[in-house]
This record gives sequence, structure tokens and C-alpha cells, in this order.
Amino acid sequence: MTYRTGPCGGRRSAFTLIELLVVIAILCLLAGILFPVFAQAREKARQASCASNLKQIGLAIALYRQDFDETYVPKFPCRTPNATYPDHCDLPFMNADGTLTPPETIPWLPGASDPPGTDYLLRPYVKSDDIRFCPSRRTRPPATPDGPPVVTRYVINGWDTSYNTAHLPMTSPQGQPDARVVAPSTTLLVWEHDVNAGECQVGENDPGTGIDPTLHPDHWFAGHQGGLNTLFCDGHVQWLTPSRMSRRWFIIQQ
Repeated sequence: MTYRTGPCGGRRSAFTLIELLVVIAILCLLAGILFPVFAQAREKARQASCASNLKQIGLAIALYRQDFDETYVPKFPCRTPNATYPDHCDLPFMNADGTLTPPETIPWLPGASDPPGTDYLLRPYVKSDDIRFCPSRRTRPPATPDGPPVVTRYVINGWDTSYNTAHLPMTSPQGQPDARVVAPSTTLLVWEHDVNAGECQVGENDPGTGIDPTLHPDHWFAGHQGGLNTLFCDGHVQWLTPSRMSRRWFIIQQ
């Protein structure tokens, strides 16, 4: 700091250019250190809000189960089960863009591109439609067969016998009686997804064995500190990375 003579003969202080540059450099350094910390804290808050969404979805599914003879909510009401694999539905069926045919089919939860007010099976048990959107991904892009996959949604575990090439008798909890889920604390029910679909059949390209999460890295959202939030059949919500997921978590059979 230097001192200069004022117009009345007094001395006043002033910063030199070098001192100002040093102060600016220190402020930039502090900003570079603190901004990533703030961003991580903001994402952590969004992750907690997302976990709260899944917790509310779990409560809604539990209420649905009480009203429908202790049966888990289905991905959508089945009109025509497959003759060979009764746990697989031929009609309605899901198109490549995530829409259902017939289009008037009511899903368990609307897709990301569906407008507010779209009907769904859990609607009577949900206070706000906002719970179907993770705070980290609230966009509603259009879903088209030739366009990019629409993210921003939660999916239900839709695995069934027809989706593994060996056609092993394995199925997910959706649409199943509660008594058939022998290990609810280790059976996945709902999770965050990066494919525009209301359901997920993870591992359909794994010949002979069926379910292998590592074969489908494009399915998994990793925006929450490198992982995603998941809901299990017993109602607890857990943060996971795909590498930690176990094959047996996707089916109700031991």
C-alpha cells in the first residue's frame, strides 16, 4: 500500500496495481476451490430429494398392495398374457420409444415425456406428480423412435421369463403377490433409469443366464456422485453403483 499527498496536503492510502492483482488472484483461487464444493453440496441435496421421491413411491406401492389383495403394482394391466410364459404380457406391449400399445393403457407411472395430468395406477396414492422426476433431471424432451433416449424417469423392475434366452423361470416383483417375494430387502423394485421406458428388463442379451447389470451400462443413471438411487421391495431406498448390483436382486426367486 502506498501513500499519496491529497489536495489539502494530507496523506491518503491507495493500492498499487500489483496489490490489486494479488487480491484478485486470491479471490479467483478461493472461487476455484469453493465452487466445486458448492456444486457437490447442491447435487447431494438433489440426491436426497430424489431418494425422498423414491421413498414416497415405495409408500404408494405399499398402499396399492394393501388395496389389491397384497399384489405389487404391475408395470401396466395385462390384457393378454403370453401362452408359454404367463408372467410375460403380449398385449399391451411397449414400443421402442417407450410408449404403450394400445395407447390408452394406464402404466404404473407416466413416462418422462408424458404431460402433467397423465393418468397412472399409483395416482390415488400420490400427492404430487413431481415425485416422478428426479431434481437432477427435470427436463421433458419428446420421445420419438428415431430420437435420443429420453432420460429423467424412474422405472419398475419388469423382468420376466421371456427376456432371458434360456427362458429360465425368473420374474420380477411387479404384478406378483407379496408372498412370492421371498427376500424383499434384497429385491429391486424401482430405480433411476437412462432409457425411455416405464419398465426395465435388465440383461435380456445375456445368453443362458439372463440378468447381468454390467452388460447394460447405458441403462444406469450415474449422476448422483457416480451412482443412482434404488428402491427395494421392503421400502428402503439405497444409493448404488451398477458395479455393486447383484444379479439375484432382480428376480423374486432364490
